[in-house]
Amino acid sequence: MEPTIKSGKHLAEKADISGSKFHGVNLSGADFDDVNLSKARFHNINLSDIQVSAVQLGGATFKHIGPPPDKDGHQARQRPVMFEEAMLCDSTFQKVDLSNVRIIDCNIKGMTIDGILVTDLLKGFRNKSAPQKTPAVKPRILVEADPARNLLQLSFIGDIGLEEIEYYEKAVESILATMPPKFHLLTDLTDLQSMDLVCVPYIERTMDRLHGHGVAQIVRVIPDRRKDIGFNIMSLFHYPSGIVIITCENKAEAERALA
Repeated sequence: MEPTIKSGKHLAEKADISGSKFHGVNLSGADFDDVNLSKARFHNINLSDIQVSAVQLGGATFKHIGPPPDKDGHQARQRPVMFEEAMLCDSTFQKVDLSNVRIIDCNIKGMTIDGILVTDLLKGFRNKSAPQKTPAVKPRILVEADPARNLLQLSFIGDIGLEEIEYYEKAVESILATMPPKFHLLTDLTDLQSMDLVCVPYIERTMDRLHGHGVAQIVRVIPDRRKDIGFNIMSLFHYPSGIVIITCENKAEAERALA
């Protein structure tokens, strides 16, 4: 086929030039509108800064996209490309550099990366990034005696309600039978979350039993003074002024007070 266009600007309108060949041609700034380029082949083409819109790409293949490698085989980083309001469903990207790619407000249903659904990846990431809920703590009150130290330990854990405080009253009454007079009492509120007001009369009755059995020293661990729940006030009415009452911020401080 002999060349028919040598140089200069040309206008082709409503023309059939299918099968034409363009080799070593400068078409920069050219305008293509309502053009059928189906099954056309583009190789070694500079498409920098082109604008493509209202295009059908079904069945198209893009391969070896980017700046040409230098003499050492290194390829410079390509300037960003924008895809907007495009339909690329069922497409395949293989051995493509997608570093720093941004996918915004796109339908990714069924999209996979190395065989893994992107929706599953995002779900896992969001679950991992979401604030983890603290596991619910089973409410309980530990009542323990340390005969060697003549010590009674009470530990309040979680959200204390009627069930827990009823156990507490009975457990303290039972264990006091094994405690000699002038014993020490350690009350630990470190792990207490809350206490229902229904617990107040049970605590007051237990204070009276502790006093009646001869408690000599009371040490309380209250890291957060908002967890006091009235222990200090109730003590004024249920313990005599001669009983030593010490409030500490942590267990180590309490142990020193008991020493």
